[in-house]
Amino acid sequence: KGMIKGPTVYKPNSFINAEDYFQNIVGVTLPENQKIEQIELFIEKEQWNYIETKPIHHSQKLKSVDVNGVIITLNLIINYELEKILMSYGSNIRVIGPNYLQQRIAEQYKKANTHYK
Repeated sequence: KGMIKGPTVYKPNSFINAEDYFQNIVGVTLPENQKIEQIELFIEKEQWNYIETKPIHHSQKLKSVDVNGVIITLNLIINYELEKILMSYGSNIRVIGPNYLQQRIAEQYKKANTHYK
């Protein structure tokens, strides 16, 4: 019971074009009814060296540079994986917009901070 009987037959994917599916997201989660948005991020100069050579997404563009860091834009669908990637940079990155993404990241940091009091 519960055992697979006989060889499993491979069925090629005929309903999703992977290149199109992953084009506008980071990771694999494609939220339903979401649109491509422009995300604006401030990156501290120490972190920029890394993100410049390993972009967050292929749509990454440099918007401006100052002595403290850079502002970049990304054009993609906001999903779980993007939020976790942004959070992985900690205080070296700040979401400028959209505002609701900035608020979601801030709430996650507030919640995480309660674990260390």
